[in-house]
Amino acid sequence: MRNSGNSPLAGQKAGLPGHAPPGLLRDLLRGLARACAWGRLRQALRDRRTWAAFVLGGAGLFFSPGPMPPLWRLACAALAEEATWRALLQREAEARWPGGFGGAVLTRGNILVSLLFAAAHAVTQPVLMAALTFFPSLVLGALWTRHGSLWLCAGLHFWYNLVFFAEVVSS
Repeated sequence: MRNSGNSPLAGQKAGLPGHAPPGLLRDLLRGLARACAWGRLRQALRDRRTWAAFVLGGAGLFFSPGPMPPLWRLACAALAEEATWRALLQREAEARWPGGFGGAVLTRGNILVSLLFAAAHAVTQPVLMAALTFFPSLVLGALWTRHGSLWLCAGLHFWYNLVFFAEVVSS
């Protein structure tokens, strides 16, 4: 299974040393290596839409579910989820089902992966809260499609989780 020209990462060199594993695993590792390129993050931080996505995270203050988990746990969860849902699944979904809506900001792959992301959260959260993860997932997916940066998506996901679990102190 090869990356098609429709993948946001198609045609770029992975830069992995030595012998790469054959087939799908090799392609997945190359995709992860490209997604971790710091240049992608630098480029994304110059985009005002990236900063607008961080501001949107403030909506999480209205849904605080309780005490905040340790920060390391939030960071590890964000990185692991974004490596899985964006760098692996969304990259493949966009390559297999190209096209989208809204100037291709909402790709078919983004919508599919966001639906699956919300469904996966239903295992650990009430159904309504899990369903609401669909919307931040669309934002993360749109930024993935535009910039292909794992660091950007993981950082924004961490921010969303941090704001979501933040307890607003009222006096």
